[in-house]
Amino acid sequence: MSENIIPLEKPTIESIYKQGFQTMLDQIVVIIANSVIFLIACAVLGITIIGIIAIPAVIGGFTESLIRAARGNKVEIGDFFKAGFNKFGTLLGAGILFMLGVGIGLICLIIPGIYLMVRWFFVSYLIVDKGVGVSEAFEKSGEMVSN
Repeated sequence: MSENIIPLEKPTIESIYKQGFQTMLDQIVVIIANSVIFLIACAVLGITIIGIIAIPAVIGGFTESLIRAARGNKVEIGDFFKAGFNKFGTLLGAGILFMLGVGIGLICLIIPGIYLMVRWFFVSYLIVDKGVGVSEAFEKSGEMVSN
């Protein structure tokens, strides 16, 4: 049975950057266009309080489009809005908890805020990619960073 196992090489920093760069080159126009749309949307939404509420959904949708691109799936310009708003409630809840936790941590002594920012880095990725809930996303993100 062990003859069916294909040994995988441990990824190096160089191989990870090469793969990421190649992924970007494969869909460069769409990725750059979506990045510009994403930045403009966040800037416009950040002006109003109601807009700030929509930002987590926009971030989640953009994250989901980058995951699809990394997997080699086709990504369309602007299609990330729908994906983010499909998980609006979960992303909003996670965004509020993230901002509160990191904000309090930064106010306390800066280091706790940075620690929480790193520990919870994968929360939106887990919500949009794995479909987990808010508490599970925070828990799994912490586990991913710890390992």
